[in-house]
Amino acid sequence: MSINRITREDIIRLKLERKRQARKLSMIFSILAVIIVGVSLVVFYNLKDHKNVTNGKEMLVGVEPSLGSSDIDKIDYDTMISQSQTVEGVEEEEPDESDILDSFVFEVPETSLPPVEEIVGNDWYDESYYTKSEDIVDIRYFSKVVFVGDSRTEGLLLYAGLPNINGYCYKGLTVDKLTSSSSIYVEEYGNNYTCYDAISLVPYDTYYCSFGINELGWVNIDLFIEYFNELIDHIRSVSPDAVIYVQNILPVSQKESTSDSIFTQERINLFNEELLTMCQERKDVIYLDVASAVMDEEGYLPSEASGDGIHCNASYCKRIIQYIRCNTYTKK
Repeated sequence: MSINRITREDIIRLKLERKRQARKLSMIFSILAVIIVGVSLVVFYNLKDHKNVTNGKEMLVGVEPSLGSSDIDKIDYDTMISQSQTVEGVEEEEPDESDILDSFVFEVPETSLPPVEEIVGNDWYDESYYTKSEDIVDIRYFSKVVFVGDSRTEGLLLYAGLPNINGYCYKGLTVDKLTSSSSIYVEEYGNNYTCYDAISLVPYDTYYCSFGINELGWVNIDLFIEYFNELIDHIRSVSPDAVIYVQNILPVSQKESTSDSIFTQERINLFNEELLTMCQERKDVIYLDVASAVMDEEGYLPSEASGDGIHCNASYCKRIIQYIRCNTYTKK
């Protein structure tokens, strides 16, 4: 019987065969590893394009808050997601003004003064020109109204809370600067204009004019009335059939009146008398006693109404709007 012996050549051959097999397995494993890594990357980036999940919250990719892990819940994810979601080709429609006004509720906060509806002001109008409305007008009324004035009027627009209030007004504006100071921004034209130019560019059906607080230091009251008359004439040239209200000057607080030599209630009363006389002589405008809606029994602006004793806060701005709503006039 023969014995098969493993020679040195056989050992070398076996070693070479094992190396070849090892290389094949290594290649197979490398290919599998590349496939697995590739698939993982595809899955990872697909998921990343949509959302990451952190602590059970959906977080938009690209918005990484610089907060510690304990502060993650402070982020408003729902708001972030809703603000980021857009539909291609579909523009978000702005709400119609009519829809806004349908759902709007105008409320006047309680103050130390009687309800505005109970106040009977000292308005003046020529009955041959105008008729007083019996009803309280709806807030839609203000869509065709513009307020012309200074910082007190500017405050009225800011704090009255109406969504459809319009104004040609600016802090520090006086009746002698209406043709020279380009301080009135006209949204329709995207630029600043003088008050006269703004009135010419975008006319309205009704005008509420309020000046005087900045002119109290003028020595010549007649000059103030002259400029005011010119303003009314300019409005008439642009809107011949417009209803024009001349608002009397609102009171100041007792503290302000007694501590200042210019902003005094005595001075305000003097200017208001001249404004009333102007209206009576013209006959084509209405003297509107808006001051009666915000004055106490002594004729001052209550301390609760203002932080500086001159400009009304939101509650008292709403009282002015309510007085206007309760006292409107139509042309015959």
